[in-house]
Amino acid sequence: MKKYVFIIALVVSGLSFAQEKGKFKNATAEERAEMQTKKMTKDLTLTKEQEEKVTAILKEHHSSLEAKKEEIKNEQIEAKKERRQKAMKEMKESRSELKEKLKGVLTEEQYKKWESLQNERIEKVKNHKISPKE
Repeated sequence: MKKYVFIIALVVSGLSFAQEKGKFKNATAEERAEMQTKKMTKDLTLTKEQEEKVTAILKEHHSSLEAKKEEIKNEQIEAKKERRQKAMKEMKESRSELKEKLKGVLTEEQYKKWESLQNERIEKVKNHKISPKE
């Protein structure tokens, strides 16, 4: 029964604490635990022993949450890299298919000229990216 009361108290204090989001938002895990413990101590009249235990529990909890957030952030960054690499691979494959299709339609002379124009265009784009705008 005491466990249920404690859990409910944690939830209620967490909900009431959410109202002070401005202070809570940029706080470290330790600061969050301290603020939440103070609120719980005030609302629930915790003993010193309870306060220490609650602080320890909340520090562990908030540290764990921060680690999870960081992990998710890193996974999202990796996913973006993978999507970019996949898109680049697909673009290369698409260019290869285009070349093969054009080879079948254009004469050898036309194809060489087209390839030359493509290479010039690519160089122009590369140089434009490298050189500063005047």
